[in-house]
Amino acid sequence: MIVSTDKTLIAMIEHKAIFLALIDHIDQQGGPGEVPIKLYHQLVRAMLEQQTVVEQKRLRAIFDLDNLRRADLVIEVDRNRAVFVLAPFVVDMFRHFDRRRLRELSSAQLEDLRRRFQGSLEALTRCALHEGDRQFDEQLELLREHVRYTQAKMRDNVSSLQGQAERLSEMVEQLELGDLEQSRQASRALEQIDQIYRHHVLPSLQFLNERESLKNGQPALTSLRDIATLLHKAGLPHLSQQLRYASASIRGHAKDVEKIRRSLERYVRQNARQRLQYNAIEAAFNEMLQAARSLQDGSLRNNQLRADDPVFRIGQIFSGMRAVRYSARLEWHGHDQRLHFEEFLRVRVDQLRQQSSVPRVVELDAESEDFERQQQYRKEMIRQRVSEWASPDDCDDLHKALHLHMREALTDYQLSDLLEAIKWCMSEKDFTVMPTFRQRALQHNGFELVYYVRALEPAHAS
Repeated sequence: MIVSTDKTLIAMIEHKAIFLALIDHIDQQGGPGEVPIKLYHQLVRAMLEQQTVVEQKRLRAIFDLDNLRRADLVIEVDRNRAVFVLAPFVVDMFRHFDRRRLRELSSAQLEDLRRRFQGSLEALTRCALHEGDRQFDEQLELLREHVRYTQAKMRDNVSSLQGQAERLSEMVEQLELGDLEQSRQASRALEQIDQIYRHHVLPSLQFLNERESLKNGQPALTSLRDIATLLHKAGLPHLSQQLRYASASIRGHAKDVEKIRRSLERYVRQNARQRLQYNAIEAAFNEMLQAARSLQDGSLRNNQLRADDPVFRIGQIFSGMRAVRYSARLEWHGHDQRLHFEEFLRVRVDQLRQQSSVPRVVELDAESEDFERQQQYRKEMIRQRVSEWASPDDCDDLHKALHLHMREALTDYQLSDLLEAIKWCMSEKDFTVMPTFRQRALQHNGFELVYYVRALEPAHAS
């Protein structure tokens, strides 16, 4: 019995628990995304047991692998190896039902995105930039696909990181460290947080940073900005504006990733601290074990470590201190303050855990969004003025030379703009900077900037 694709998809979504379980299996196993047919039949059989006889017949026809293959929802069925592969768009669709199942972008995937934009920049540089040219139209359409793909992937990446961060942080906070098994679960959760932080969060921030210094090529947003500048100079301002809006949309994810980084940083430090503690305990135990084994000669005499053995030096820090003894004539209060303090801690910790478990929604008002938009526009203006600046042949003070240029080129110039200009200059100009180990001061509009003088030398100079 052949069932149409739309009805099959509707039934799959209605019984999405089956496919979410299959996606969990794929994530656990890794590899090419193959699913055992036996596991699929077990899940379908458990679902059919809860249905009526008529409904069982209909669903059995829908979830038959041959029907899924005809509907292009399954791309491969290998009955010799008893595995099948779901279509990629089906996996992505079910991942969107639960953001915790979305996949983060790895360093290799982010590097692939960066190379796509750099390749588009190189291709557009070589072709004629006017609408109607076949090569230009093809490259422009390919670039738009790259932009849309990157926007979707970064949105999924942020959602996945948020979901993983919430799930793992809740696990760490709720587990009782006094229980051995729960302590092990908390340690595994901290290890996962550390891996997410180092292999997904930090690379995402590097990808979204326009000033990131790379050995080969340039950041993706820098390539996109150069393409927009190229199209603007070619007399295509509407296309240039579209790319600038797209670049701002991608750049906007940096704020969300930075929030995730700050939320995970505490757990990363906690994991590093626990690792150091574990290493110290393991080293002390191994030293004690080695000392005990050195006494085992088979005679069963003098085979125990003495209390003053050097292996116990850590526990002998307070040795020699005299105990404080109180007179029996002193009259103590009848209340045990320690019990009061323990009760206070118990109540207060429960309150803090309840407060931390309640999700909070922070709404940004229009004024803050306008302020951020103005700040971004200001940074872009500074970057353009820096790109227009030609350094003198003999520049013994980078700050002063750039200060004189920005004062004339930028309206409402402030000394804080000079710091932003220095950053852009260091990231975009091909200069060699040499420290002179001297301090100077610049004054402008009642403000003073004290800085270390740096001389500037073109990179080609020897």
